Amino acid sequence: MTPPEQAPAKAPRLQSMLTLGCAMVLLSFCTCLGFASRSVVQKQRELVPIADAFAKKLEQGDYAGAYESAHPRLRGAVTLDRFETTLKTIGGRLGKLRGRSFAGLSVSAGASAAEGQRAVATLSYRATWDEGTGTISVQLAQDEAAEGAWKVLSWKAKSPALEGLAPVSSAD
Repeated sequence: MTPPEQAPAKAPRLQSMLTLGCAMVLLSFCTCLGFASRSVVQKQRELVPIADAFAKKLEQGDYAGAYESAHPRLRGAVTLDRFETTLKTIGGRLGKLRGRSFAGLSVSAGASAAEGQRAVATLSYRATWDEGTGTISVQLAQDEAAEGAWKVLSWKAKSPALEGLAPVSSAD
């Protein structure tokens, strides 16, 4: 009977190098994930107050103030009269906003500077009104004319009570 052959001595060294390489990749991934997480939290802290100020104007019936604070693309696509009429119709169908909670944030690269924006962010909220529940989506864009300040590009409420209504958006 012949003795079993042993693997070359380099195999444990190769295995150690692969393990070390995988550990380095995992560490790099976790580090990037940590930076991304902090970046999202910072962006949330920057953007939520802007969306909240816009929402407060809507809740107080200051449609002209909300409209003037909006991104130029929204103002260019929707007249103040249409903006106010649509939001009053939405408020009439939903009733008073009883509460909302932040649900998420996404940020993407924007269109060219020639279009007047650099980046777009979407904030999502769960909402409860007198007439039911739904979601609110607030899209903000950086306004080149205002030195990159974030401004509301669209505000959309979704609820079964709103079936048949068009959103107030620059996409209209």
